[in-house]
Amino acid sequence: MSRELLIFEIDDCVFGVPAEHVRQVLRAAALFPLLEYPKLVEGGLNLRGEIIPVIDGRAILSRPHKPIEPSDHMIVIGARQKLVAIHIDRALELARLEARTDTAEPPPGKLIERIVNTWRGATAILDVDGLLAACAPVDSPLLAGGSEA
Repeated sequence: MSRELLIFEIDDCVFGVPAEHVRQVLRAAALFPLLEYPKLVEGGLNLRGEIIPVIDGRAILSRPHKPIEPSDHMIVIGARQKLVAIHIDRALELARLEARTDTAEPPPGKLIERIVNTWRGATAILDVDGLLAACAPVDSPLLAGGSEA
């Protein structure tokens, strides 16, 4: 059984996301603050009137934040009617992965489903469900209509 992946780079590391979850690949755009979201989210993107949280791809790797550059890309992914975008260096290609070619156990806590061999070498496949869950707004008294004392 084969599976298509969108292959992309962050800091010279190769990643993939299952193509069935990719909604769009965009050039980088200016973001606005989303204070009620976890630190993994670097801001919000207005995509045709819908506010999409944008994950800092470097945060997945526990690397320092890099400001958005015009050459960067954003991948909009979704599952179960929920969308997020990932700020990456560049989208590379759609690749077909034939059968399971796992090479190693994924590192704990990195939102990586598994690591596979592609012609680009070891490729970390992102955990889409984990990313969507990690981008949920945090509880905030301001969002709940409460007031600070």
